[in-house]
Amino acid sequence: MAQPDAFDISPWRREVVDGLLGADLIGFHIQSHCNNFLHTVDRVVESRVDWEHFSVRRLDHLTRVRPFPISVDFTDVQEQEATLDSYTERSTLLKAWG
Repeated sequence: MAQPDAFDISPWRREVVDGLLGADLIGFHIQSHCNNFLHTVDRVVESRVDWEHFSVRRLDHLTRVRPFPISVDFTDVQEQEATLDSYTERSTLLKAWG
């Protein structure tokens, strides 16, 4: 999520924020993106931002904002590397043996 100031250029910022706040839970990749979204909400629409619980109350609806980091499955990557290494080894042996 961009900085709150960058969001100000959108002519539909209020509609976008209202639409997002219709959800019970909004997730972002990292905590700073959650913070940026809450700052944007605080600037764009009339609502109550609860910084302690990372939530927004607007028109009797509560929306929680949470980070959900995305990561790489390193086990899968290691298996792929092992397969690649064994393929390379076989290829080298086949070339050496003709």
